[in-house]
Amino acid sequence: MLSILIPVYNVKVDQLVASLNDQCTRQEITYEIICLDDGSNERLRDYHKAHLTGEHIVYDEVKQNLGRSSIRNTLARQAQYPFLLFLDGDQAITRPDFIQLYLKAIKSHPQAVLCGGTIYSQDPPKDRSYVLHWHYGKYREEVPAYVRFQSPQRHFHSNNFLIAKDLFIDIRFDTTIKGYGYEDLELGHRLTQLHKKIVHIENPVLHLGLKPSYKFLADLKSASANLSFLYAQNKIGDTPLILWYNRIKIFRLWKPLILVFRAQEQRMLQWFESQHRPLLLLDALKLLYFAQGQQNDK
Repeated sequence: MLSILIPVYNVKVDQLVASLNDQCTRQEITYEIICLDDGSNERLRDYHKAHLTGEHIVYDEVKQNLGRSSIRNTLARQAQYPFLLFLDGDQAITRPDFIQLYLKAIKSHPQAVLCGGTIYSQDPPKDRSYVLHWHYGKYREEVPAYVRFQSPQRHFHSNNFLIAKDLFIDIRFDTTIKGYGYEDLELGHRLTQLHKKIVHIENPVLHLGLKPSYKFLADLKSASANLSFLYAQNKIGDTPLILWYNRIKIFRLWKPLILVFRAQEQRMLQWFESQHRPLLLLDALKLLYFAQGQQNDK
């Protein structure tokens, strides 16, 4: 009844798969775990060919990198069971009842899209170059279910969610969204427009894939550009970032701010990389990237 779908890109997923396989076996359900490599390095591909084996485990590779949306759509097409559980490869299962909780939630909300959430390590990483990503994740992405429940679509994330296959095949991820970020928020927006219920439950995965500051900031830039693109195409609802942009737009300050930002961008990024910075300043950086995208689209 359950297809667990894991896109793989330059991260080992054998421990994640082993945890899932063990829990599904104990629940005595019909299941499969499909891992699809999206252009990882050759050493990792060879590792997974040797370690991702078993009766219910499928490992496959695509010939070239498809990206975050297309790889998930491809996984869904390969799935054979009526419910799809999407999990990112850079996660760990911390609850012994992870699968059981999703099975219970399916019975309680058979027509809903279920979101389990994300947690980060309690302690910051020893390597300070990873602290910025950890700090952002810990205080912005680690959100309990009762808070996520208040704004279901805004807290929809693709790293840990369950959806009926028939529904997903009908809507799928938008493949016009390239690079990193906001393909999940766009999908959450469409689900809401279609009056599909999004239910947040307390069943988080542990995020392990911290990135050094320079990579995290590059992802932040990509995500902000994607948000700007989606907003310009009327493919997304208001977010706190968009609301702040529109408030400031009233004062016609964006053009001079963007000119200053373009001249100082590299210096600002170096400043962010050097050590932990307050999240409000990181929000301001995201807002500047979004505003820059809006100015470029005109």
